[in-house]
Amino acid sequence: MSTPLPEASPSVIKVLHVDDEDYQLETVRLFLRQLDESFQITSVSNTELALQELEVNRFDCIVTDLKMPGMDGLEFAKTIRGRVKAPIIIYTGQGSEEVAEKAFSIGIDDYIRKEIDPSHYQVLAKRIKTAVEKRRAEQLYLHVVEDTRDPIAIAANGKLVFVNKALSNLLGYSDPSKLIGETPLAFVEGSKKLSLKRNLDERLQGVPRPQINEYEILHKDGRKIFIEASASLIDYNGIDSILVFVRDITSRKEMEKTLQKSETLFRTLVSMAPDGIATMNMKGVITFINASFSRLTGFEFEEIIGKSFLNLGTLRVKDLPNFISIFTSFLMNDGNLVSPIEFIFQRKDGTEGYAEATARFIQLEDNKKEIFIIARDISERKKIEEELRSYSKELEKRVVERSQMLIDSEKLITAGRVASMVGHDLRGPLNTIKNATYLMETKPESTKEMLQIINSAVDRSVKMLDELRNQTRESPLELDDIDLSELIEEAVQESIPPPKVRVQTRTDEHVVARVDRVKIRRVLDNLIRNGFEAMPDGGILIVTCSESDGCVNISVQDQGEGIPDAIKSRLFKPFITTKENGTGLGLAFCKRIIDAHRGEISVSSRVGKGTTFRIRLLKKLEADPRISEPIIAFSD
Repeated sequence: MSTPLPEASPSVIKVLHVDDEDYQLETVRLFLRQLDESFQITSVSNTELALQELEVNRFDCIVTDLKMPGMDGLEFAKTIRGRVKAPIIIYTGQGSEEVAEKAFSIGIDDYIRKEIDPSHYQVLAKRIKTAVEKRRAEQLYLHVVEDTRDPIAIAANGKLVFVNKALSNLLGYSDPSKLIGETPLAFVEGSKKLSLKRNLDERLQGVPRPQINEYEILHKDGRKIFIEASASLIDYNGIDSILVFVRDITSRKEMEKTLQKSETLFRTLVSMAPDGIATMNMKGVITFINASFSRLTGFEFEEIIGKSFLNLGTLRVKDLPNFISIFTSFLMNDGNLVSPIEFIFQRKDGTEGYAEATARFIQLEDNKKEIFIIARDISERKKIEEELRSYSKELEKRVVERSQMLIDSEKLITAGRVASMVGHDLRGPLNTIKNATYLMETKPESTKEMLQIINSAVDRSVKMLDELRNQTRESPLELDDIDLSELIEEAVQESIPPPKVRVQTRTDEHVVARVDRVKIRRVLDNLIRNGFEAMPDGGILIVTCSESDGCVNISVQDQGEGIPDAIKSRLFKPFITTKENGTGLGLAFCKRIIDAHRGEISVSSRVGKGTTFRIRLLKKLEADPRISEPIIAFSD
């Protein structure tokens, strides 16, 4: 419903005067013009003529007599009230309080009795100007309200008498006039109607109410809209009315609902998390712990919440200076705790355990920060690590004992070198065990997988020792159809390269050849380990496998420093090595195994560029050859 601005200039007041006495018409026109030249008076002697004037002209004020032939002043006012925005003044010589009350009830703006004293016309002029100025101000206000982006409505006598475009759009109506006459209660659900009616009634009665209330109203299509509404008591066309300002908060409510769901989910996850979780403020005071944190330490919630982390009793006294330093560093570095810290903690019952903790800043709604801490009990992991260290030492002890037994029983001429050979061959499995132990310490979740790798390395060590015992005798190859692609992938997976070395495999699928699986695996382990050791500063090791012309081609390529030409021609002979602590037995063994398979092994190398070992094996070996010569000679 759009409210037009007055057409006349604000300095002109157009008045329609209706009276059945010509004398009154002339006298009023004369006195009003003398009092104020801004008055333009149109005088008519009956209501029929007045209605005709209203059809073609607009007036700023209508002054009408009460008692007239035909339609009286009250009936006339009631007839035009719905279509005329100008104020209406009853100007009569006959009347009573009862008549005045009736006039005001139908929307009359003022009621004035005619007097004999000429000064009375000053009162009439002033009342006309006051009514016009008030109505112009209302129209200007409504015009501004109509165009504002904020949804606004005015309710009088329980009905909507004004709705601006913004509010009608919010409710899904293109024409605001469609809403005029509706009760505000029509836009709320049944359970909310009583609350809204009570608020409106109390506002009309002047009862103080909260400045802003939230409501859930209905769109034209039936969906719910969340709003904030504030209401003020105003005089609208002489009637106590309520001016309502509305704000659409549907998006905010949806965000709040989403946030509430996220908070609920977060709290559920935190409460169910197996790790201990705690938060503390920037002063180090604990503000929250989950159930796992309580189980971890043995302390109840009330024994921890509100206390400084230094006074909890969960940290050893001798460790407190270190934790103060960590806390200070954390605050100074914007909450960046790069890696988990491991520490010994104390339980309520006095026992100790191992834990690792990480921490990060979290932002709260009030723009404050807190520290989010996750603590994990690693006592069991530490126990396993200690058992592994003991297991590894025991394994090393047994290897030494086996080596000594071999030296004594077989009477090797080069006893010292054979011992070195044993150490060289076993270095691979032992390095595997060492690397696996390291991974278990840094990545506890890989413990099960690493234990499998350790067991596999132990099995290979035992097989190596058994083979060394029989190395001076002829040893038949145990041939079988082996998928060399899978064997290479297995060797690479169990090799565990140094931190700066990456391994790439480029193998054809299902490359099958008739070979001794254990011995070829040892050849691969030797070449892969040599490649790792050739790249102390890191690099890429590439292992390939393909087949052509009834043969299998395997290559192991590193990016190390390369092999000098003076050594390259003798590289496969026993005790020839390029490594400071090498024995020179690994490649001699590799050549012996490949020769036994009637294959070929070769090397190409460029100093500063790297080295490539190439193996060529027959896919089908006709007979079962035997290894007829030992790597070294033994005395009788």
